[in-house]
Amino acid sequence: MLCAGIFIPETPSGLVILGKPEEAYEVLKKLRNGGSSGTTGGSHVNNNNNNNNEVQQVAIQNEFIEILEAADRVRKLDMSMQWKTFLSRPYRGELVVSICVALVSTMILLIRVLYGICLF
Repeated sequence: MLCAGIFIPETPSGLVILGKPEEAYEVLKKLRNGGSSGTTGGSHVNNNNNNNNEVQQVAIQNEFIEILEAADRVRKLDMSMQWKTFLSRPYRGELVVSICVALVSTMILLIRVLYGICLF
């Protein structure tokens, strides 16, 4: 995963949150166009490709606007309020269960490793 993290580009929404909207738009165009923009064939094929490219560009611009709006909503969130909500009574049961599952799976892994060492 570490090696893949070097070669995989940052997501457009992540770049917008980091304050790099121009780079985010370029990454989004690259993702949606598949990295190719070549056209081949006669004038009829080129005309259809131009229409498809225009439609695709409008779709990319609309998606980018949605990403910008979502990033604005994320910036406006109060992180302390999120933690208070997460630790509040309605979610406490799920929190305890998830912590217990993590602890039990860690203990099982340790038991397997230690048992394997004892066998050899």
